[in-house]
Amino acid sequence: MKKILFYSQHLAGIGHLVRSTEIMRSLAQQFQVFFIHGGQAVPGFQLPAGVSEVRLPGLYMEGIVLKGVDATQPLEVVQERRKSLLLAAFDRIRPDCVITEGFPFSKHTLRFELMPLLKHIEASNVSTQVVCCLRDIMMTQAMSQSVRAKKQARTCKWINRYYDLILYHSDPQLQRLEECFAELDGLHCPVFYTGLVTQQIDESLPLGEADRLDLSRPEPSLVVSVGGGRHGYPLLGAIAALAPTLKQHIPHTIYAFAGPYLPEAEFLQLQGLAANTPNLVVRRFTPRLLDYLQRADLSISLGGYNTTMNILKTGVRSLIYPSPSADQSGEQTLRARKLESQGILQVLGADDLAPERLTQHILTALSHPPVAHSFNLQGAQESALRLQRLLEPELSVNSTTSPPSPPSPLSQFWARGNRVEIQGYSPSPNVGRGVGVRAGQSYQTHVEFNCHQQTTPTVTIVVGPRERFSHTQASLESIYRNTRYPFELVYVDVCTPPPIQAYLNAQAKEKGFKLIRTPYYISPNQARNVGLRQVLKTAIAEYVVFIENDVVVELGWLTQLVNCAAETGADVVGPLTCIGQPEHGVIHNAGGETYILNDVKPDGRIKRRLRQKAYLTGKAIAQVQDQMHRVQCDYVEFHCLMARTAVFGKVGLLDEGMLATREHIDFCLSVTEAGGKIYCDRTAIVTTDTVGIAQNKAGLIELFGANRLPDFKWYDLPYFMVRWSNAWDRASLDHLRRKWHLAEDSYFKKRYVIIGNRRRELLVQPLVRRLTLGRGNTWLEKCLGGLEQKLNNFFYQRHLKHRAKILSQGQSLALEKPRMPVDQKVDEKIVA
Repeated sequence: MKKILFYSQHLAGIGHLVRSTEIMRSLAQQFQVFFIHGGQAVPGFQLPAGVSEVRLPGLYMEGIVLKGVDATQPLEVVQERRKSLLLAAFDRIRPDCVITEGFPFSKHTLRFELMPLLKHIEASNVSTQVVCCLRDIMMTQAMSQSVRAKKQARTCKWINRYYDLILYHSDPQLQRLEECFAELDGLHCPVFYTGLVTQQIDESLPLGEADRLDLSRPEPSLVVSVGGGRHGYPLLGAIAALAPTLKQHIPHTIYAFAGPYLPEAEFLQLQGLAANTPNLVVRRFTPRLLDYLQRADLSISLGGYNTTMNILKTGVRSLIYPSPSADQSGEQTLRARKLESQGILQVLGADDLAPERLTQHILTALSHPPVAHSFNLQGAQESALRLQRLLEPELSVNSTTSPPSPPSPLSQFWARGNRVEIQGYSPSPNVGRGVGVRAGQSYQTHVEFNCHQQTTPTVTIVVGPRERFSHTQASLESIYRNTRYPFELVYVDVCTPPPIQAYLNAQAKEKGFKLIRTPYYISPNQARNVGLRQVLKTAIAEYVVFIENDVVVELGWLTQLVNCAAETGADVVGPLTCIGQPEHGVIHNAGGETYILNDVKPDGRIKRRLRQKAYLTGKAIAQVQDQMHRVQCDYVEFHCLMARTAVFGKVGLLDEGMLATREHIDFCLSVTEAGGKIYCDRTAIVTTDTVGIAQNKAGLIELFGANRLPDFKWYDLPYFMVRWSNAWDRASLDHLRRKWHLAEDSYFKKRYVIIGNRRRELLVQPLVRRLTLGRGNTWLEKCLGGLEQKLNNFFYQRHLKHRAKILSQGQSLALEKPRMPVDQKVDEKIVA
């Protein structure tokens, strides 16, 4: 039987002890587990059966000061004794695996004993795997950015040298490691998302007399808990003072657990209040807290990891008062706020402990039903399975422990889209601790998710061109940084310049997305079809997202779009699209109206007129917060647009006759004609870095004092000229009129007049301002405008010649015809 030495040290509360115990409970079913620790004693706390205990002299934290439990011994003596006992335990046990709980991401005050242990393991002749167990949120203490960067760099250095695996006890739906550890890419060892670690009801634990009596009482109950109790008195005192008032409103008995570390004077004061309050029971500790929570109508507590996990496990209504401790408040507040945003609990502030407000919060919470969630709560079990794969790879397939169910296509998409490996990982000799890393070989952080996720709609993102290439890196990195929903990605490279091609080649290899390159320029709709064909070939993805290469996304954008489609039945969903810099400030499109009006003339003739109205254009998000919700609408735009793949069975591929403009109007009209629904979810936010219309410019100037033009590099010029050429603009408008039998009325006449306007705004006018030192000159602008028209024609004719040359060489592939045939065929070259 493989041996595991599990090191954990609780210094302030009992959270680390409780979480470690649950993990060891699962480990003990298949490993010989030795628990080495040394904190303040917790009366009534028992270790799981089969776990051997190695006690170290006790330590605890008082504020920021490390102290020994035995005050008669100098701290230096205690530290030296602990270090000696720790090294001796390793030599005696000779474990196959050493687990350090928290370190080296946190608990750096313990490096006096842990660094010697790690160096001892490295120098020994024992083949020992070293693993870090890590809770969901850490490093939230206030510190400067430079100090935080140094701490994280040091952590990476230690992990890369000594560790083989990180078990991250989180669900990516709730918290991802990079949210609290910015140097994730600097870690050179696998990171495994275990899911959240929750306590199990241990029926083998004896039921004490107090628990037996309390749990058998018939009246409803509220449970108040404060973890270890060191910082729990403000909440406990507020509840105790309020108990007589609550008795007038509700029949509940309040069970308050003060924790082993609440100062004795404060505990006695609470007990004195309880003696005269029949609906209040005050106790130090119970090993059966889950039993109390399962039968309770409401939990009122601090917001530590284990308390929060108990709430998620039992599904009890909850009020959370994050610990007032400076070391814990950041972590507890962050976690609680995330869950509050999903309606699972409510967060209390210091002002909410006032009697009237607290009474109202309690009564309101009791009046609302509990909210369900889909978080993975199998963190302890998944940790054991992952360690079995690490220590006993030959047995892991036929383990007596129930294996995870086979991964769905979702898990495979998640893997390829987000550099995640799910199955079959076995560390090579040069991964993690090893010669390869220390020798300076490049290594991509290896992140794994377990497969115990509910079946979720699959999504493929297709990235295509907008008008230039200089925003490519910012856009792509934004997608990978801010997308938590699993996805696959197809990138359509329309003959980008060499620096961008090199970047995309490297990113495709690193992130595992499919890169398709065309040998000449194609229009945005043609590029979307190139990606769409790849999506439809697999017949797996339920949704396809079209996003342009100048768009950056806000955290959670894709989750919101998928949720909107799932909950409304929408066939097409767009986000709130902002424009310009700074990002996510001024609205470009929030959905809109578009329809064809049949204008019947007196002589019976019918003129079909296109009508269009955009919502909230030019408004600052801060000005319209009350309108930041889903709306059903007639159109959204292709800056970012998600569609069900099934809709293309009704409307066909995108119309490649729409070369430059109004393609979103054409597509949305087709979807509506086919009976589809279109929504804009304004809680999903993206920003396009492009030239806006007049309302956009006015909004940017009003909010930020300036309308900054997009970055433009000279290598952007050729595609920009073709993309916004007079030929493509006019052909698009003509095609839209013919296709939908529309009158050439003011809607179209206005757009014919402004053909070429984007080129003037981004090329001619900035040049005039530069030449005239910001003053501008109408005559000069007119002269340069004439030269620009000739330049535009030059680039467009050059494009046609290059395309004709490629086609004459027979490089074009035979592709499916689009819904509206055009004279262009595209050679698709799959690069990666």
